[in-house]
Amino acid sequence: MRPVLSLFFLLFLTSFVLAQYNPTQNRARAYQDKGVLKLAIGNYGRFGGVASPEGWWWDFQYISNLSFVMGIPGKDKNGNPHPWAVGPKTVYDITNNEFVTLGNDTTYWGATVSESWFDRTPGLNRTDWEVVEDATSKLYNPNATAGNYYGKYGYYTNAEDSTPLIATSTIPNTWPLINGERVWPGRWAKDPADPSCVREIEGQFVSDQDIYFQFDDRLATRDVDPGQGYPMNVRVEVSSYSYADTSARDMIFFNLIIHNNSSYDYKEAYLGLYFDANVYSRLGNGSYSGRTSDDDMMAYDLENNMAYIYDLDGDHSNPFDGDKKLAFCAVKFLDTPTASRDLDLNGDGAYDVAKNDKLGLTSWHWFDWYFRPGARDVNPTQGPWSGDGMTAVAANKEEIQYKIMAGDTTDLSAYDSSHYFHPPRTANGYGNLNPYFDSLDGLLYAYPEGLDCIFIMASGPFDLMAGDSVPFSFCLIMAHDMNQLKLRARTAQSIFENNYRLVPTAVKENKNVRPASGYDLHQNYPNPFNARTKIQFEIPKKDHVRLELFNSTGQKVHILLDKALAAGRHEVIWDAAKWPSGLYFYRLIVGQKLIDTQKMLLLK
Repeated sequence: MRPVLSLFFLLFLTSFVLAQYNPTQNRARAYQDKGVLKLAIGNYGRFGGVASPEGWWWDFQYISNLSFVMGIPGKDKNGNPHPWAVGPKTVYDITNNEFVTLGNDTTYWGATVSESWFDRTPGLNRTDWEVVEDATSKLYNPNATAGNYYGKYGYYTNAEDSTPLIATSTIPNTWPLINGERVWPGRWAKDPADPSCVREIEGQFVSDQDIYFQFDDRLATRDVDPGQGYPMNVRVEVSSYSYADTSARDMIFFNLIIHNNSSYDYKEAYLGLYFDANVYSRLGNGSYSGRTSDDDMMAYDLENNMAYIYDLDGDHSNPFDGDKKLAFCAVKFLDTPTASRDLDLNGDGAYDVAKNDKLGLTSWHWFDWYFRPGARDVNPTQGPWSGDGMTAVAANKEEIQYKIMAGDTTDLSAYDSSHYFHPPRTANGYGNLNPYFDSLDGLLYAYPEGLDCIFIMASGPFDLMAGDSVPFSFCLIMAHDMNQLKLRARTAQSIFENNYRLVPTAVKENKNVRPASGYDLHQNYPNPFNARTKIQFEIPKKDHVRLELFNSTGQKVHILLDKALAAGRHEVIWDAAKWPSGLYFYRLIVGQKLIDTQKMLLLK
């Protein structure tokens, strides 16, 4: 291993001005609001907590911060520095508004994590992520403002709000002007007749309201310690979808594509989300009156690849709105990169995720905001606080943020171990630590009356080669209780798997388990099929049976069966010779009870 120098001995090699500009001048905002759940979204890696509405659902607003995080290590498992972590770096100096080169051939930089949650300056001008530099010419119209399209009509902001709007499908004037015409900069809906799910239908949007933007981490050294952390040269494409339909109105979708624009092949990368929700944070009208969060609780659900925050004590009353039922606020991973190695996430010796399989949720860690990773506040509960642009950050800010995502407990200080990795805990003491997932039982034991909840949920490790890209999709979900939340999580997954086309109804929890009630709807055979296919189902008693057919957009297009049948197994043959190719759904209704929905693919 070649010798490396610490950044304490970092050398200023060159200082040169690349551009003189306000690094936040291209920021814009979108209002994703076609459903009951409404959210103001920023285009710089912060998806929630940028303005009102902050996750407005029915009577309350809930989201203080929802931000994208991604990190790479400084060394491999043998302690050898990775090539991207050694050598001179071109970084942005916010003090002089210029790019400078720091370090020499042996300077070791360590791990780096790009995020937008740590900064708390008045203008949030020190985030790692920032909207791409050419956004105003290629991604949105800077003259279409929030005030003109929302504030002047009494929605969300004031008429004088000059913040530009992110490209929004329902407001064509927000689209960029290219060759004299307004052009949608984002992706179109996938063609359901394309088996490869690649071809798009130009002119057809994905949802009732699509938004599209891009950000990157070229300015990832704007905090008070520019010698720690560095740009990965990653660009993130974001499409967000919102629906008015009752099946999806309580969720907002985000579909990301992460591009590696660097010359390095990144290994052991992690990505995820920082989530800070208060149940509740504001009233529906945006007022902070009566807010409460100290009695909240949080948890994760590996089966559904999600994590959530909710009100623990069930006391939903407040002096302003009376007795209102508060939300379970959840974030669910829908799609993740594939694993670069086999993973045992619970220490039982068996692999929970195999190499090359989709990763899903692989780590979840909570912490107290006053002791958030990277902060070293002298008076944590009084301030000043790290992130204000003046107060120092921890010397290992980047390293500990990466370790939290990676579940890496090697060489931890006692401080970091106690604040970010939480083992089981009972009256008899502490149990064995799972470095990937904090103990939920230990959390409830330590805070039986609840706490102010914040967590980082992540997925990794994965490899990201130079010039390559990986997918990452997630959704924000609101529900009134745990059962409703799980049902909506399954519905969201079904919508994602149908290329964001709405599914007529939710999919059963386990397709491989026959319902105890004696009702069952089988998968059609053959599937995919050409012209003819067989659908079988079972009912336990005589009843009226209806078998309905839907197209890929959720529109009912045919009734395959509508009659009284005796108990037992029945069969319907669908002759689709005159029907167009594509994805279809069929659902079984017995009496007034919806039994199940299945999907089938017609190929000609």
